[in-house]
Amino acid sequence: MDEIIETLEKVRATNQRYVLPDFIKPCVALMMEEGFEKGQGLRDKVAFTIATELRRIGKTSEVAEKILFRWDEKNSPRLGFGVIRNKIKSAYRREYTFGCNNELLQSYCQNIDKQFCRYYREFTQLNNLGRKTSNRDFYKYGWQQKLSLSEQAVYHSLIELEKKRGVWAGSLLFASHREIAEISGVSLNTIGKGLSGLTKYRLITYKPGEPYRWRVVASEIRRIIPIPEPNSKSINSETHKLVKSETGKG
Repeated sequence: MDEIIETLEKVRATNQRYVLPDFIKPCVALMMEEGFEKGQGLRDKVAFTIATELRRIGKTSEVAEKILFRWDEKNSPRLGFGVIRNKIKSAYRREYTFGCNNELLQSYCQNIDKQFCRYYREFTQLNNLGRKTSNRDFYKYGWQQKLSLSEQAVYHSLIELEKKRGVWAGSLLFASHREIAEISGVSLNTIGKGLSGLTKYRLITYKPGEPYRWRVVASEIRRIIPIPEPNSKSINSETHKLVKSETGKG
């Protein structure tokens, strides 16, 4: 137990050092505590893995670049600006996602009890929920008659984002309004209104981002799974646990 506590303290220290949220994969946070030497064959692989996780948690490529430049100071020799930028470019262009079965991530999970890993808990819960839901329920319950055309387009863009990123239905998504606008075909100025409307109908949870020049934070969005019926006043218990963990509200 002492070893687990020590590991969790390292994760917390890394999150504070790089200003990372607590839902980053702890195995990646541990990875960021280490430097690697040339010849180990790990520097490039670790850099790319960190970049994919920074994208997953909503960091812009510019912020990811600063974080990885700082991490690269631990390496001997450093990968250098050019290599780091290429890793980030690849990670953000193709939107890779590495899960718990990844060999590199597994090597850092040995001292982390899965009950303390938010990513693993969420993955398990969403896996169970995914077996109980179908996107066809959207039409089965008549949501196409309840929502405006722009709200429908925004909702379906979230499904496309889940597929694009290779995550379970109902996974927490980090996305800009611009990205949603490009996928949905809805004007950029309408995206916020559409997301707020879907929130009102309890089809999603939505935490707006901060699109300021000095602080760019992606919006946090999660589809409620299973898809609720229009008159439903409650959220599935498993989904409620996920929402509660994000908002701190019961």
